[in-house]
Amino acid sequence: MKVFIAGATGVLGRRLIRQLRERGHAVSGLARNAKNEETIRSLGGEPRSGDLFEPNSLARAAEGAEVVIHAATAIPVSSKPEATDWEMNDRIRVDGTRALAEATARAGAKMLVVQSISWIARPADESAFDEDSPFHADPSIRSTADMETGPAAERRLIVLFRIHC
Repeated sequence: MKVFIAGATGVLGRRLIRQLRERGHAVSGLARNAKNEETIRSLGGEPRSGDLFEPNSLARAAEGAEVVIHAATAIPVSSKPEATDWEMNDRIRVDGTRALAEATARAGAKMLVVQSISWIARPADESAFDEDSPFHADPSIRSTADMETGPAAERRLIVLFRIHC
């Protein structure tokens, strides 16, 4: 299978490249600079240039892929992040997901796999929850809810997996 990964040089993306290559898949990854290109090459992937927020460049980067994986994030590193620290991550989840959904369709890929977060559905009382649980109202997860239910999901290309931390 041919796979294109946006977020290929992040924590999840690096692992995905390794694991997919170990299973014999051809992997390409979005690279924004020379350092990212080298990282992707060192993991056995093919670096492709593009802009996460620009569907045309993403479609060119994803050309030939059967599956596109959205593993891009910008999680704040501060132990006490403020609302402004989440702005880029929110943009990646909303605008980046929208651009990747459009690029996936343009590139002719069959599927867009998007990583999410499990606590989007975690009840305030910390009781049990599952994939059918409603989103809770915490403003910090609004962009994740938008990502899961917005235009990318409506295109029916999206396959979602939630990461539990």
